[in-house]
Amino acid sequence: MRGLDAYLDACLDREYQRICLLQAPAVLGWERCRELEARMMGLLDAMLGERSAAGQTRLEPSPLLTRVLFRMLSEAAMVIGESEDPAPHARKSEPS
Repeated sequence: MRGLDAYLDACLDREYQRICLLQAPAVLGWERCRELEARMMGLLDAMLGERSAAGQTRLEPSPLLTRVLFRMLSEAAMVIGESEDPAPHARKSEPS
């Protein structure tokens, strides 16, 4: 979960947005982007499996669930990246 938080936090950085979200697909090409996405979905699937095995979620890991969650995260990153002011998209700190 910390990795997901870190990823979305990184999406707030303008340089990261430009390089990773906007330019990377054009520079790397469709095939390479799909390879990288598959690796990231593997990590997400592993996280879901671990959380499910530990009883931390009722979601059952499946290829469909992994793909849907990955696409949701990708879309969230793009919304942040395309925003004029990404600050409202920042995760609010939890009370201590």
